[in-house]
Amino acid sequence: GKPVVALTQGPVVGSGGEILMSCDFAVASEKTTFRFPEPQWGTVGATQRLQRVIGKPRAKELLFTGRVMPVEEAYARGLVARVVPHDDLARTGEEVAASIAAAPPLAMALTKQAVDLGYETDLANGIRIELAAIERCLADGGWRDGIKKFVDRTETGASDGEA
Repeated sequence: GKPVVALTQGPVVGSGGEILMSCDFAVASEKTTFRFPEPQWGTVGATQRLQRVIGKPRAKELLFTGRVMPVEEAYARGLVARVVPHDDLARTGEEVAASIAAAPPLAMALTKQAVDLGYETDLANGIRIELAAIERCLADGGWRDGIKKFVDRTETGASDGEA
């Protein structure tokens, strides 16, 4: 499938956090906070994804207390991949989308699949998943343009020191 990236710019509460964790990664503005108050509301939520992202003890602490987690902590715990100034969020989102869209679709889809499947298995099986994905990309031939752009230094973000 296609990558799904969340952009968030304010309070993320309850199910909003579940939606964010369902995405491939999230970019947050500096004004973002997180709260998982389901137990305080008399219900249950975020028990599975949250512990997989931030760890069991931290998930329990947030769920049991309903404490607001600042974006800096969310970044440190891996809940968001990047924090940007509030006024730069939309531009950053556009840049991320353009970067993803510029990649060969098969390579992007297989990369997403390999990361997702590899996370659920041991390293040896994960390597097999990655090798199968590489074989598909090599057979497809779409990699040739990417390598040419890299060699010619026309790839977005390529620098003189990149190897």
